[in-house]
Amino acid sequence: MGRRAGAVTVSLDIWHLDIPEFLECQTESGDQRRKVYDLFPQIVIVDAFMRRVVAKQDWTLVDPYEVKQVLGIELAELWGDRFEIAYGEIEQACDEGRLKLFNRINARELFKMAMRTQVETGLPYMSFKDTINRANPNQHEGYIPATNLCTESFSNVVPGQYSHTCNLVSLNLANIGDDLPMHCETSVRILDNTIDLTHAPFQASQNHNDRYRTIGVGAMGLADWLAIRRLGYHHKEAISELFETIGYHTTRYSMELAQ
Repeated sequence: MGRRAGAVTVSLDIWHLDIPEFLECQTESGDQRRKVYDLFPQIVIVDAFMRRVVAKQDWTLVDPYEVKQVLGIELAELWGDRFEIAYGEIEQACDEGRLKLFNRINARELFKMAMRTQVETGLPYMSFKDTINRANPNQHEGYIPATNLCTESFSNVVPGQYSHTCNLVSLNLANIGDDLPMHCETSVRILDNTIDLTHAPFQASQNHNDRYRTIGVGAMGLADWLAIRRLGYHHKEAISELFETIGYHTTRYSMELAQ
């Protein structure tokens, strides 16, 4: 009771040597033996890549195993300034011939490839690693390598110890008016109680629930909410204010519970 069917998202960093093939794992064309239609692919993007997309510069794809063996760098664990320093060292090692397994590709063309795949298949998800980790309130305990399905929630994970677990609810905006703050508080309380009253399917998930108590309050029925107020999707300020209100009251009540 209260459980849904399982699903899997597999993430790959945008600097990984296999990223072009990964982007084609669900397309209709190509070798069918290399397709995986029953999982949800996700690419993890860093700010350095996006800057090169804007500048139309080349981007270096590397093999993380060779990088670890030759340079002692675990690139997947880095983000922000630490990533950019390490990535610069890796590109220099490629130029000097110390790394053999790498490929250079125009960053904008690679990004276009990802977007074309999204148009064709609806995937991959895109997770912006630096943005996510800058907003992480638990930076002192680790980092966030990727996100969950739909990129809607994320937190620190440690393989075998803490496995990200989603505790989610949606507000039905079609039936909510001036009582929005009350429903925000109720949603947070429901999710917090859910963590205490349910049992995760395996220990690493239970450990994560107990330690981080990650919750997510979303929304559905935006079209109804807009129609009731004779607004459209182009009324961005009203939509922004709505979700700012939801964010404020859920965060405020979560803080009150923590106290």
